[in-house]
Amino acid sequence: MLPITTSVVEISCGNLNLSMKHFQNAINELKLACETMRVAAGENSQYVFQPLYRKFQYGMPTGRSLDEAMELIASKMHSAAWLHLIDKIKMDYLMTKGQYEEFKAKMNDNPQPFTPDAVGSLFMDLVKNREKNTIDGLIAFFESLSGEFKRHNSFSISTRIIIKHVCRKGLINSIKNIHYVTPFDEGSKGLRDMYRAIELLLSPNKVYATENDILEKINKHLKEDPEAIYEDELLKIKLCDNGNAHVSFRSIQIVDSLNKEISEHYPFQLPQ
Repeated sequence: MLPITTSVVEISCGNLNLSMKHFQNAINELKLACETMRVAAGENSQYVFQPLYRKFQYGMPTGRSLDEAMELIASKMHSAAWLHLIDKIKMDYLMTKGQYEEFKAKMNDNPQPFTPDAVGSLFMDLVKNREKNTIDGLIAFFESLSGEFKRHNSFSISTRIIIKHVCRKGLINSIKNIHYVTPFDEGSKGLRDMYRAIELLLSPNKVYATENDILEKINKHLKEDPEAIYEDELLKIKLCDNGNAHVSFRSIQIVDSLNKEISEHYPFQLPQ
């Protein structure tokens, strides 16, 4: 029996050594994958490999369990890459608030495969439908405003408005930290939609550029001159510590242009 026992031990030890070698290779490949994913997906990469970690938490995953983990990892890889790209090249500047929220929801539920063709298709669609998207964003922004900032039976905009949740609460008291954290909250994309509409209505041939994005302008202003009031040729914006933004339009032409476009969306609501 001893030779058989010895043979079993040798086989077991050999298999153990082989498994350790494969395991070390897997660890090295996983480290490489993590580093590559970190570059590809930025801050979104941190949650990509969590499904695999969870599968290992209670023992070695096998069969369908491992397949499910890999499928979920692949889905999260595509999602993270999309979100990183959108942020990196500022493609969300071309999206309305509603489009961006819909896009993020889709990335969480069923992300489209991340390919050059898919990216090009999304970008071209946004550029092709620029005017329609801009007006849709304006109408959605207008409908989100409180009634006190609307007039003519609530179907046009007033000369001064308050947009809620534009910046983080407590921003003004912590303005010195603006270099390290984003100052904006969910309402900031509504402000962007309105500003984009103003630019389109007043200068329809103006080329899109990220430096013209109102949020980029405000962020730059806060970093260079940490005051809560931003002004340009179109708007005066006062950021408040409760997160709201008080917006004043610099000319009646701007208000009239916005209201004309809004009235066309509600053709039977305003007096002629």
